[in-house]
Amino acid sequence: MYKLFLADDEIIILRGLKKILDWKALNIEITGEALNGRDAEDFIVAREPDLAILDIRMPLRLGLDILHTIREKNLKTRVLFLSGHREFSYVQEALEYGAQGYLTKPVDREKLLHAIEAQISQIESADSAVSAPKEDISHGNEQIKQVLAYINSHYEENINLERVAKIAYMNPYYFSVYFKKNTGMNFKEYITQVRLTRAAEILNQQELKTYELAEMIGFTDSRYFSELFKKKYGCSPSRYRQVHEL
Repeated sequence: MYKLFLADDEIIILRGLKKILDWKALNIEITGEALNGRDAEDFIVAREPDLAILDIRMPLRLGLDILHTIREKNLKTRVLFLSGHREFSYVQEALEYGAQGYLTKPVDREKLLHAIEAQISQIESADSAVSAPKEDISHGNEQIKQVLAYINSHYEENINLERVAKIAYMNPYYFSVYFKKNTGMNFKEYITQVRLTRAAEILNQQELKTYELAEMIGFTDSRYFSELFKKKYGCSPSRYRQVHEL
Protein backbone atom coordinates (compact mmCIF):
# COMPACT_ATOMS: atom_id res chain seq x y z
CA MET A 1 0.00 0.00 0.00
CA TYR A 2 1.09 3.58 -0.56
CA LYS A 3 2.04 5.49 2.59
CA LEU A 4 0.33 8.83 3.33
CA PHE A 5 1.25 11.40 5.97
CA LEU A 6 -1.04 14.23 7.13
CA ALA A 7 -0.14 17.49 8.88
CA ASP A 8 -2.29 20.45 9.90
CA ASP A 9 -2.37 22.57 13.04
CA GLU A 10 -6.17 22.22 13.22
CA ILE A 11 -7.13 18.84 14.59
CA ILE A 12 -10.58 19.09 13.02
CA ILE A 13 -8.92 19.28 9.59
CA LEU A 14 -6.86 16.16 10.32
CA ARG A 15 -9.95 14.27 11.42
CA GLY A 16 -11.78 15.38 8.32
CA LEU A 17 -8.97 14.29 6.00
CA LYS A 18 -8.92 10.83 7.54
CA LYS A 19 -12.66 10.39 6.95
CA ILE A 20 -13.22 12.24 3.68
CA LEU A 21 -12.04 9.37 1.46
CA ASP A 22 -11.95 5.60 1.63
CA TRP A 23 -8.17 5.46 1.77
CA LYS A 24 -7.96 1.65 1.87
CA ALA A 25 -9.98 1.44 -1.34
CA LEU A 26 -7.32 3.67 -2.93
CA ASN A 27 -4.60 1.31 -1.66
CA ILE A 28 -3.35 4.01 0.72
CA GLU A 29 -2.42 3.69 4.38
CA ILE A 30 -2.24 6.76 6.64
CA THR A 31 1.02 6.13 8.46
CA GLY A 32 1.29 9.29 10.55
CA GLU A 33 0.00 12.76 11.35
CA ALA A 34 1.26 15.92 13.01
CA LEU A 35 -0.10 19.19 14.38
CA ASN A 36 3.03 21.25 13.76
CA GLY A 37 5.69 21.58 11.10
CA ARG A 38 8.63 20.37 13.15
CA ASP A 39 7.02 17.02 13.95
CA ALA A 40 5.88 16.74 10.35
CA GLU A 41 9.39 17.30 9.00
CA ASP A 42 10.94 14.83 11.46
CA PHE A 43 8.47 12.13 10.45
CA ILE A 44 8.92 12.68 6.70
CA VAL A 45 12.72 12.64 6.91
CA ALA A 46 12.69 9.49 9.05
CA ARG A 47 9.95 7.53 7.26
CA GLU A 48 9.85 9.01 3.73
CA PRO A 49 6.16 8.36 2.97
CA ASP A 50 4.98 8.23 -0.65
CA LEU A 51 2.58 11.14 -0.19
CA ALA A 52 2.17 14.00 2.27
CA ILE A 53 -0.73 16.40 2.60
CA LEU A 54 0.58 19.43 4.48
CA ASP A 55 -0.89 22.68 5.68
CA ILE A 56 1.23 25.34 4.00
CA ARG A 57 1.44 27.39 7.21
CA MET A 58 2.02 25.57 10.50
CA PRO A 59 3.69 26.50 13.80
CA LEU A 60 7.38 25.69 14.34
CA ARG A 61 7.99 24.89 10.67
CA LEU A 62 6.26 26.14 7.51
CA GLY A 63 5.07 23.63 4.95
CA LEU A 64 7.29 25.40 2.43
CA ASP A 65 10.35 24.80 4.66
CA ILE A 66 9.47 21.11 4.82
CA LEU A 67 9.28 21.00 1.02
CA HIS A 68 12.76 22.54 0.83
CA THR A 69 14.08 19.82 3.14
CA ILE A 70 12.43 17.11 1.03
CA ARG A 71 14.10 18.47 -2.10
CA GLU A 72 17.50 18.98 -0.45
CA LYS A 73 17.53 15.41 0.84
CA ASN A 74 16.15 14.09 -2.45
CA LEU A 75 13.31 12.26 -0.71
CA LYS A 76 10.67 10.49 -2.78
CA THR A 77 7.76 12.07 -0.85
CA ARG A 78 5.28 13.90 -3.08
CA VAL A 79 3.57 16.89 -1.46
CA LEU A 80 0.06 18.31 -1.78
CA PHE A 81 -0.51 21.52 0.16
CA LEU A 82 -3.58 22.77 1.98
CA SER A 83 -3.96 26.53 1.93
CA GLY A 84 -6.31 29.36 2.78
CA HIS A 85 -7.28 31.90 0.14
CA ARG A 86 -4.89 34.49 1.61
CA GLU A 87 -1.83 32.31 1.24
CA PHE A 88 -1.50 32.14 -2.55
CA SER A 89 1.93 33.76 -2.58
CA TYR A 90 3.19 30.79 -0.54
CA VAL A 91 1.44 28.42 -2.93
CA GLN A 92 3.15 29.97 -5.95
CA GLU A 93 6.57 29.50 -4.41
CA ALA A 94 5.72 25.95 -3.37
CA LEU A 95 4.71 25.00 -6.91
CA GLU A 96 7.85 26.54 -8.32
CA TYR A 97 9.90 24.45 -5.89
CA GLY A 98 8.24 21.18 -6.83
CA ALA A 99 5.01 20.69 -4.88
CA GLN A 100 2.62 18.43 -6.77
CA GLY A 101 -0.40 20.66 -6.19
CA TYR A 102 -2.57 22.39 -3.64
CA LEU A 103 -6.12 22.34 -2.28
CA THR A 104 -7.94 25.21 -0.66
CA LYS A 105 -9.77 24.87 2.65
CA PRO A 106 -12.37 23.61 3.22
CA VAL A 107 -11.23 20.61 1.20
CA ASP A 108 -13.55 19.50 -1.59
CA ARG A 109 -13.88 15.72 -1.65
CA GLU A 110 -13.90 15.34 -5.44
CA LYS A 111 -10.92 17.63 -5.94
CA LEU A 112 -8.96 15.74 -3.30
CA LEU A 113 -9.86 12.42 -4.92
CA HIS A 114 -8.73 13.62 -8.35
CA ALA A 115 -5.49 14.98 -6.90
CA ILE A 116 -4.73 11.74 -5.06
CA GLU A 117 -5.55 9.56 -8.07
CA ALA A 118 -3.26 11.71 -10.23
CA GLN A 119 -0.43 11.29 -7.74
CA ILE A 120 -0.89 7.52 -7.57
CA SER A 121 -0.84 7.38 -11.36
CA GLN A 122 2.41 9.35 -11.47
CA ILE A 123 4.00 7.19 -8.76
CA GLU A 124 3.06 4.06 -10.69
CA SER A 125 4.47 5.54 -13.90
CA ALA A 126 7.72 6.40 -12.13
CA ASP A 127 7.94 2.90 -10.63
CA SER A 128 7.37 1.39 -14.07
CA ALA A 129 10.08 3.56 -15.56
CA VAL A 130 12.59 2.48 -12.91
CA SER A 131 11.91 -1.20 -13.56
CA ALA A 132 11.69 -0.88 -17.35
CA PRO A 133 14.62 -1.56 -19.68
CA LYS A 134 16.52 1.59 -20.61
CA GLU A 135 15.40 1.46 -24.23
CA ASP A 136 11.76 1.66 -23.11
CA ILE A 137 12.29 4.74 -20.89
CA SER A 138 13.48 8.09 -24.34
CA HIS A 139 9.58 7.16 -25.09
CA GLY A 140 8.98 9.97 -22.56
CA ASN A 141 6.53 10.72 -19.80
CA GLU A 142 3.15 9.10 -20.42
CA GLN A 143 1.22 11.94 -18.84
CA ILE A 144 2.76 14.62 -21.05
CA LYS A 145 2.24 12.38 -24.09
CA GLN A 146 -1.46 12.19 -23.27
CA VAL A 147 -1.63 15.96 -22.91
CA LEU A 148 0.08 16.51 -26.27
CA ALA A 149 -2.22 14.00 -27.93
CA TYR A 150 -5.21 15.89 -26.55
CA ILE A 151 -3.90 19.22 -27.86
CA ASN A 152 -3.16 17.74 -31.29
CA SER A 153 -6.71 16.40 -31.47
CA HIS A 154 -8.48 19.53 -30.22
CA TYR A 155 -6.29 22.39 -31.47
CA GLU A 156 -9.15 23.90 -33.48
CA GLU A 157 -11.26 24.32 -30.35
CA ASN A 158 -11.05 27.15 -27.84
CA ILE A 159 -8.72 25.24 -25.52
CA ASN A 160 -6.72 27.09 -22.91
CA LEU A 161 -4.26 26.36 -20.13
CA GLU A 162 -6.97 25.93 -17.49
CA ARG A 163 -8.88 23.42 -19.58
CA VAL A 164 -5.88 21.22 -20.35
CA ALA A 165 -4.55 21.48 -16.79
CA LYS A 166 -7.87 20.12 -15.54
CA ILE A 167 -7.51 17.11 -17.83
CA ALA A 168 -4.06 16.47 -16.35
CA TYR A 169 -5.45 16.84 -12.79
CA MET A 170 -3.09 19.74 -12.04
CA ASN A 171 -3.67 23.32 -11.04
CA PRO A 172 -2.95 25.71 -13.96
CA TYR A 173 0.16 27.27 -12.43
CA TYR A 174 1.87 23.96 -11.72
CA PHE A 175 0.80 22.57 -15.10
CA SER A 176 2.36 25.57 -16.85
CA VAL A 177 5.73 24.88 -15.20
CA TYR A 178 5.40 21.13 -15.78
CA PHE A 179 4.50 21.57 -19.46
CA LYS A 180 7.45 23.83 -20.24
CA LYS A 181 9.87 21.57 -18.37
CA ASN A 182 8.78 18.58 -20.47
CA THR A 183 8.38 20.22 -23.90
CA GLY A 184 10.84 23.10 -23.90
CA MET A 185 8.14 25.66 -24.71
CA ASN A 186 5.20 27.16 -22.89
CA PHE A 187 1.62 26.04 -23.49
CA LYS A 188 0.66 28.98 -25.71
CA GLU A 189 3.76 28.57 -27.88
CA TYR A 190 3.08 24.88 -28.34
CA ILE A 191 -0.55 25.19 -29.38
CA THR A 192 0.35 28.06 -31.72
CA GLN A 193 2.96 25.89 -33.44
CA VAL A 194 0.46 23.03 -33.77
CA ARG A 195 -2.09 25.36 -35.37
CA LEU A 196 0.39 26.96 -37.76
CA THR A 197 1.72 23.58 -38.88
CA ARG A 198 -1.81 22.41 -39.52
CA ALA A 199 -2.57 25.62 -41.43
CA ALA A 200 0.32 24.96 -43.81
CA GLU A 201 -0.86 21.38 -44.34
CA ILE A 202 -4.36 22.59 -45.18
CA LEU A 203 -3.04 25.20 -47.62
CA ASN A 204 -1.10 22.49 -49.42
CA GLN A 205 -4.41 20.72 -50.06
CA GLN A 206 -6.91 23.49 -50.70
CA GLU A 207 -7.25 27.22 -51.22
CA LEU A 208 -8.99 29.16 -48.48
CA LYS A 209 -9.41 32.78 -47.54
CA THR A 210 -7.26 33.80 -44.60
CA TYR A 211 -10.17 34.33 -42.23
CA GLU A 212 -11.65 30.94 -43.17
CA LEU A 213 -8.37 29.19 -42.45
CA ALA A 214 -7.91 31.08 -39.20
CA GLU A 215 -11.33 29.98 -37.95
CA MET A 216 -10.70 26.40 -39.06
CA ILE A 217 -7.58 26.02 -36.91
CA GLY A 218 -8.79 27.88 -33.82
CA PHE A 219 -7.79 31.54 -34.28
CA THR A 220 -10.43 34.20 -33.64
CA ASP A 221 -8.28 37.04 -35.00
CA SER A 222 -7.36 36.46 -38.67
CA ARG A 223 -4.92 39.39 -38.74
CA TYR A 224 -3.01 38.02 -35.76
CA PHE A 225 -3.00 34.59 -37.36
CA SER A 226 -1.61 36.03 -40.58
CA GLU A 227 1.21 37.79 -38.69
CA LEU A 228 2.20 34.59 -36.89
CA PHE A 229 2.04 32.57 -40.09
CA LYS A 230 4.27 35.03 -41.96
CA LYS A 231 6.77 35.02 -39.11
CA LYS A 232 7.00 31.21 -39.25
CA TYR A 233 6.88 30.62 -43.02
CA GLY A 234 8.17 33.88 -44.45
CA CYS A 235 5.02 34.75 -46.38
CA SER A 236 1.33 35.36 -45.80
CA PRO A 237 -1.18 32.48 -45.91
CA SER A 238 -2.59 33.78 -49.20
CA ARG A 239 0.90 33.79 -50.73
CA TYR A 240 1.98 30.44 -49.24
CA ARG A 241 -0.03 28.27 -51.63
CA GLN A 242 1.18 30.23 -54.66
CA VAL A 243 4.80 29.84 -53.59
CA HIS A 244 4.47 26.10 -53.00
CA GLU A 245 2.70 25.52 -56.29
CA LEU A 246 5.71 26.84 -58.23
